[in-house]
Amino acid sequence: MQQVVYFLNLQRSLPTLSPTTYNHMNKFLSFLAILLFSTLLQLNAQNTRNPVQGSADRSQSVFDPTQVSPLPDVTPPDLDCTHLLNANLTATGSAFITANDLILSVQDNKTPVNQIKLGVRIAGTGVGFPFDSLGLPISFLKFDCLHQGNFMIEVWAADLSGNTSVCTTSVKIDDSFLNCPGENTLVVCSLQGDCGVEEIQMMVSGTDSAGLPYTYFSINDQGCQKFDIQPGSNIEIMPAKDDNPLNGVTTYDIVLIGKQIMGFDTFSSPYQWVAADINGDLVINSQDTMDLRKLITGIYFELPNNTSWRFIPKDYVFPWPNPLSQPYPQSISYADFSGPDTARFVAVKIGDVNGTAVCNNASPEFAADREVHSFAVGSILVFPNPTTSGVQVKYTATQKSTGHFELFDHCGKMIYNRQLNIESGINNWDIPTEVIDVTGLYVWRLQIQGQYQTGKILRQ
Repeated sequence: MQQVVYFLNLQRSLPTLSPTTYNHMNKFLSFLAILLFSTLLQLNAQNTRNPVQGSADRSQSVFDPTQVSPLPDVTPPDLDCTHLLNANLTATGSAFITANDLILSVQDNKTPVNQIKLGVRIAGTGVGFPFDSLGLPISFLKFDCLHQGNFMIEVWAADLSGNTSVCTTSVKIDDSFLNCPGENTLVVCSLQGDCGVEEIQMMVSGTDSAGLPYTYFSINDQGCQKFDIQPGSNIEIMPAKDDNPLNGVTTYDIVLIGKQIMGFDTFSSPYQWVAADINGDLVINSQDTMDLRKLITGIYFELPNNTSWRFIPKDYVFPWPNPLSQPYPQSISYADFSGPDTARFVAVKIGDVNGTAVCNNASPEFAADREVHSFAVGSILVFPNPTTSGVQVKYTATQKSTGHFELFDHCGKMIYNRQLNIESGINNWDIPTEVIDVTGLYVWRLQIQGQYQTGKILRQ
């Protein structure tokens, strides 16, 4: 409108003209003003109908953050190590420790966990992330008989951007199974799978190189024992163990034996046949199921005509399809002994067809039950375990809450339950002896705010 006024006022500054000329000039200026005014209206209407186009035209020079390169990743992985790892040398006299064995948790802000590189080395033997000569991460360490004791280990993690984290932990290498014998040493091991059976009565008898008789007798700690044998001796080794006949025995074992007798879902291992031969007559029949049921229900207090464990030389080959068609050996003999050597037995718990017996007080089946079970809102400890009476439950809570504690027998029947009003701090309650008055396995379950923890109790 300012432009229109400007043109209309031009007539005031024009020189004196003739009336005819003045009229023509006035008409021209009026036409020009109307044309300009119409053009401005059209432009205003166009901008109103299509504001996006106008803003897009003006935004060509506006800052666009998506066109800027992202900042480089400089955040290292979050790495947490275990506090201590105990490892035993195996039958080959070696032990392998991997990076994963020593890590509690690892994560990164950008790199997926399965793409984080992990490495290990003995502390003080290098700098930076541990790579081998090929440029690959050193992901495990090997220890042998010459490398026993405590070692400080560095554990490394590297993300895809090359950022690294390191934590240090301790590893203890032991030869608990005596796999590093001396010159005249005889090591005798009795294992249930990879687990050494404790408190075995071991007898080594025979004659020395001069023909004089002798007998060694000892009780082992966890599966293996060491004997110094004179070269040239003639000896026989015989393990024995006859205690806690209900260890690993449940009614499910009766079911498995029944299926074997009826000819379906039959045993796959000769050691299952040995375990199912309850009365030791080398025949599996209904008498075995009857005797095992009497043992479970308390009519029998020990196995009839049998010991609770049998020990068979590991290199013995059973006949098949009936492993009990002939008596199996239960000792190992040496003529003119020349050491060092290792005698190995397979330990079979009679009545435990599915292999759930506890081989020793440090076995994995119950190691966790002597430790603290952690929740996000607290932790629980059940002790003593194993027990010969009742147990105590100690729950340490970070906040007030409610919960439920349940206990099941070996048949899966709930025999104890308790509603809990948890206070912040330490909460204690007892499971009395009369609740777990029968020897065997029990399973507990604790529920707190929708979280569950379970564990086992062994009643001896």
